[in-house]
Amino acid sequence: MKKKSYLLCFLLLALNSFNCSNVTEKKRDPKKILFLGESTTNGLGATQISNNYVSRTIEGFRNLSLPIEYKVIAKNGMTSSWGVLQIEDVIRYRPDFFIIEFAINDEELSDSEVLSNYLTFKSLTPFTRTIILDLYSSNQYRKFLSTGSKRITSLHGLAGFPNQIDTEPCLPKDWDIYLIDGVHPNDLGYGIVSDCLNRTLYPLLLDSILIQQILIPQ
Repeated sequence: MKKKSYLLCFLLLALNSFNCSNVTEKKRDPKKILFLGESTTNGLGATQISNNYVSRTIEGFRNLSLPIEYKVIAKNGMTSSWGVLQIEDVIRYRPDFFIIEFAINDEELSDSEVLSNYLTFKSLTPFTRTIILDLYSSNQYRKFLSTGSKRITSLHGLAGFPNQIDTEPCLPKDWDIYLIDGVHPNDLGYGIVSDCLNRTLYPLLLDSILIQQILIPQ
């Protein structure tokens, strides 16, 4: 009888240990963030590339020991079309969060191409939450915004992105003073944007332990 009791206790302990280890493993799964960054991803406007909002956002999560993997696509002033060209990489990566800047460089694209690009991004929403960054609400580019990147709002609508999170309310009303050329934020501006992203994403990233940096091969 004692042997059966010992065996039963052993099996229960083993089963309990297995279940606990499984739960622990699940909690360690990192969240994946994809930045469609455009020119500001490359640090233009910041004194150092480490001061741009992507670097500072990830650094903020690192300081909190949050488990993050991230990729950056569309840099060096490229249009949203660059993100579409790499859409297969995006789909394979399956990000939990897709952070898109309204691209100042999309001014050179037709309305139909811009709309097509964002409809392509929308197709990713079954497995990702889209975060829209509007960093260009300056007086200098107000006219462009009414006919340029903001075309997405009128042609398609931000509401067209299910699970969309808009960070624009995080930006101060005097945002213009943080832009060095009407487009690129200065170091303080990048800090505001990264703080905004950290506050937005933090509640969704609480089960964290590890950060890994993954860049798409150039």
